[in-house]
Amino acid sequence: MPTRWAILISGRGSNLAAAIDELGEQIQIVVTSNAKAGGILRAKRAGIEVIQLPKPVSWIELTKVLKERQINNIFLLGFMKIIPVEFIQDWRDKIINLHPSLLPLYPGLESIQRAYDEKANVGVSVHRVIPEVDAGEILLQKKSYGSDELSRLTFEQVELKVHQDEQLLVRKLIGRL
Repeated sequence: MPTRWAILISGRGSNLAAAIDELGEQIQIVVTSNAKAGGILRAKRAGIEVIQLPKPVSWIELTKVLKERQINNIFLLGFMKIIPVEFIQDWRDKIINLHPSLLPLYPGLESIQRAYDEKANVGVSVHRVIPEVDAGEILLQKKSYGSDELSRLTFEQVELKVHQDEQLLVRKLIGRL
């Protein structure tokens, strides 16, 4: 069976653009938790179906929709919702997440800011999703800046570099699949 991806987003869609460049028609659907996400327009321009998640999210219904479309891999690219254990178990070893820190450091929200404030190394990780937040097997990592470099950089400079490195890791991971 060919690889068929669902990409889950909540924001601008810059990482989605990198995935579209690499995966093309393998992306069957983009799912968003945010009706105003910039990634919606990117997906539609690429001819990819977009689904807006209802509030509250019915994870059972989402699984049904994804299975109907024969999805066999899910990539979380800036998806800002905690996924329930049951959904993760339904898709065991099929969900990958992009996270803006050098995991296991700084899981969860505001990871770039927290690392910057503590003058710690900053970077990006791609990992398998398990029920514990940002705790799955790390597939790839890239350090954006070392702790010794942060004192001469603004947060905005660091954040920009991390976002650029996110796109690089998306491309690199997809090239390895």
